[in-house]
Parts: sequence; C-alpha cells; structure tokens
Amino acid sequence: FQLRDDYLGIFGKFEEFGKPIGSDLQESKATMLLIHALKQLPGAEKSELQALLGRSSYSANDIQKAQELFYQSGSVEKLLNAIKEFSHAAQAALDVLPESMPREMLKTLSDYLINREK
Repeated sequence: FQLRDDYLGIFGKFEEFGKPIGSDLQESKATMLLIHALKQLPGAEKSELQALLGRSSYSANDIQKAQELFYQSGSVEKLLNAIKEFSHAAQAALDVLPESMPREMLKTLSDYLINREK
C-alpha cells in the first residue's frame, strides 16, 4: 500500500488521488523513490532533485522535472518492481489459508490496494 501511495504522490492525478501531487516532495518525505534517486543520480541531477524538496508549492514543470529525475535514476522501475514482489508475497501468504470467503476478500483487497489509482 505505502509504496503505491508514494508512487501516486508523484505520478497520480489530483482528481483521482485526492491529495496534492508533490506533497511528499513538499514534506521532504523519505520515500523509496526519493532515497533511491538521491543515491543513484549524479551530482547535478541530484542537486536538481534536492532543490525541489521542501517548497511551499509546485508548478506542473516542477512535478514533471521530479518525475523525469525519478525515471532517470531508475527509482520508478525499482519501486514498481518492489510493489510486484510484495504483491506476490502477500498473495502467496494468502494461498496457504483454506479457501474461504474471507481469504478471497483479502485477495481482492490486496489487489485493489496494489493497483489503485487513488
């Protein structure tokens, strides 16, 4: 859930997500995206990303620049892969339970949380 939330916080649509896009940047929140990007980006790009942290507001260009830096660093791919891995692990954990309505409900909830757009 949290990894998907972090992704939507940068790449989601405000109308669907319900909170301002870029709020994690505004709060300088240590998300997987940010931590990985700061480790992987070379000096100038790392400085560009750091300059986007903690602002009081963000333009569409600011968000687009952050998105580009997250893609360039490989952070988006790493995050999406982590979501898939955790999803598969959660599904496998549920598969050991006997077939039942509660198990199916948990699987449905898991699928929703991992694939949600809002």
